[in-house]
Amino acid sequence: MSLAAESSLIDNRRPELAGQYLSFRLGDEAYALPVRHVREIIEMQVLTPVPRCPETVRGVINLRGKVVPIIDPLVRFGGRSVKQTDSTVMVLVHSASGMPVGLLVDEVMDVLDVDGDSLNAPPGTHGRERGGVLAAVANVKDQVVFVLELDRLLPDDV
Repeated sequence: MSLAAESSLIDNRRPELAGQYLSFRLGDEAYALPVRHVREIIEMQVLTPVPRCPETVRGVINLRGKVVPIIDPLVRFGGRSVKQTDSTVMVLVHSASGMPVGLLVDEVMDVLDVDGDSLNAPPGTHGRERGGVLAAVANVKDQVVFVLELDRLLPDDV
């Protein structure tokens, strides 16, 4: 490997993101969020649609007296909706405003310990830009896992 190529690999690493991640499946891909953002995992419930909400907001639930919006990350990515199955759950997180928000996921997989050498900047960013919903791409146990940037994933109005 040339010195320039080796330097490029070092520039793309994201060691500051090392830590524990909750991994889950959306469609055929594995995604993860830092465990510190996850408040709880709840079983799928009936969603109450909210008129005139963005398409990413699939509805709301009443969770212990609080109204919690439920977001569909796949719709946020510009794809199809999460298909509800027996393994579909809601991952409860807190938005930057502190409001609880649920993320609709196909299946929760595992809690991963991800070291800094396994984390790289998303393709096309060269470690500099941070405009998208991906914070990093991890290689864990020979599997590619997309690490999400929670604040960029959630709509501004939740």
